[in-house]
Amino acid sequence: MWVATVDSSALTCSTRVTGELEVTSTACGGGAGQLRNIGFRNSSGQMVTYIQSCYNVNTASVIYTRHVIPGRAIKHAISEAYRPAFKVTGTASTVSPATSYTTAQQSSRLATLLGSQTQADKYITSSSFMSRGHLSPDADGIFRPWQWATYYYVNVAPQWQAVNAGNWLRVEDAVRAVSNRLQEDVQIFTGNQGIMTLPNVGGQQTPITLEAGGIQTPKWYWKIVKSPSTNAGIALVTNNDPFRTSMPAAEMLCSNVCTTYGWANANYANFAQGYTYCCTVAALMKAIPAIPVEASVANVLAF
Repeated sequence: MWVATVDSSALTCSTRVTGELEVTSTACGGGAGQLRNIGFRNSSGQMVTYIQSCYNVNTASVIYTRHVIPGRAIKHAISEAYRPAFKVTGTASTVSPATSYTTAQQSSRLATLLGSQTQADKYITSSSFMSRGHLSPDADGIFRPWQWATYYYVNVAPQWQAVNAGNWLRVEDAVRAVSNRLQEDVQIFTGNQGIMTLPNVGGQQTPITLEAGGIQTPKWYWKIVKSPSTNAGIALVTNNDPFRTSMPAAEMLCSNVCTTYGWANANYANFAQGYTYCCTVAALMKAIPAIPVEASVANVLAF
């Protein structure tokens, strides 16, 4: 019998498969959201879900997503440069995210919210803007179609570019590194909490949304990593405000346990890249009731 070794990165489909989205009526997020399933149809027409998104239609905002990182394979994930256009399927009809994420529209929106274009120009520039921050990231997928399936607006939230390319990227890298160490299918829950504010011309803190119809800019991004085999997990939390210079303990969602469990990173204290800290899963779930019960664990996951 002839056996050949094939490089998986050389395997491609005749046409690009970027996934599809299924809207459900299943409630989530404490009743505030509805589940959207992102995945692929099998030969029987059944949906095989890769990412599950809990989406709030009223605020046109994502509450959380969940997916799995295959720890035994993540180190060998295919590297793909192509990025598909983001799909609006499943979003609220009250918003137009393809337009509202543009820098020009953000500048106009902040001028309206903050009271002047001069005030908006303090935050929106050619290098400072809100990117489409993946909740379930492209790089967690080991195959091209998995990576491309992340490009739905129900899988992103406004994230300042300095945070997206800074400490949030470090969080994602750390999660993949731990998944590789665990060598198992690691459950990932990612979401946000609160609304980021900026001072208007009168100095009053103003909640930031990309549109009058919604798309809230989160104050916090959080990510829970769960090892099913050990029933252990950790939560990482990143502040989505690169303009602040301090973080009062009373403002944090929970006590920082990064150092205790080996997750500390010197860059996490850099406010310009998104102040980041770690929590026990139980502590974060107490602070954010919308986190699904499936994220709960009995033990704390060390790095």
